[in-house]
Amino acid sequence: MLQIASIKQNIIPISSFNLQEQKAIASTPEIKLPSAPASLMKVYFGATSAHENIGTEEKEDRVVHATCFFRFDDNPEYVDNLIKKFPNGVKIYDYACSDGSEAYSIAMLLIDKLEYEKTKEKYLIIAKDIGPKVIAQANDGVIGITNPEEISRHLKSTKFDDYFTKMSPSDESYYRSKYGLEKDEEDLYYVSDKLRSCVKFSKANILEDSVDPTTFESSNGQPLILLFRYALYHLSGEQQEELIKNLYNNPSFAEGSICDFSTGIFGPKYYNENMFTACDSNFKKCSKKNYVFYIKNNPALS
Repeated sequence: MLQIASIKQNIIPISSFNLQEQKAIASTPEIKLPSAPASLMKVYFGATSAHENIGTEEKEDRVVHATCFFRFDDNPEYVDNLIKKFPNGVKIYDYACSDGSEAYSIAMLLIDKLEYEKTKEKYLIIAKDIGPKVIAQANDGVIGITNPEEISRHLKSTKFDDYFTKMSPSDESYYRSKYGLEKDEEDLYYVSDKLRSCVKFSKANILEDSVDPTTFESSNGQPLILLFRYALYHLSGEQQEELIKNLYNNPSFAEGSICDFSTGIFGPKYYNENMFTACDSNFKKCSKKNYVFYIKNNPALS
């Protein structure tokens, strides 16, 4: 999610974005953000302001989505650390997933390192977004890609063609019309059945899910990972505080579960150390409060 005008007016701190995204934002005119090939950034523009309360269908259709493949490049060992922390598997709930680029990135690296069957069995990714159009697009297995070579660079034992197939011009025209996607630097691709089977998409509102005691029941009381990366700015301060309290009090959000917000704006004002213990990107306890959070009293916490 991204609102360029709000960023340039300093409503959203530029530090909330990684270095590649900061470069793209810095060179962006008020109306259009071009693709940034280095980070494969993609932006779907809408009219929602940075702190506008979300919830109605009209607003949901106007939420601005920004995403890119391998958005965790500032922490290149992200997936390796995830595997070390949860060698027997973990469910990953990816909120504000947009078109699935980040969820697919994690799934591709898991497959690349662990092979397909183990990834599907042990590391299922449940991707959710409030935007009905991006979820419909993801469920159709359609994604825009600017630079296939950049994706290939991250893969060792698998290759780009294992995951994506470029569309014919007629198919691309159909899906651009169906989802209102303008022709830009991206080409449209089909996502392979194998990759799609590792990521399940659905429409959801994280505030509503966080208070629902059935949301995480499928994790069977085991710790899980909740991603809401670079998206907290879309919630007001009160909503951020509400989200943390809801997750802490939600019985299906098990002790030891990780919240990864990956943004500097989630600061001490909305951080409750009686509920969560701050950890660094290696899942180690630290004094900083701007990266990964554990529920307090996790016995595995070192």
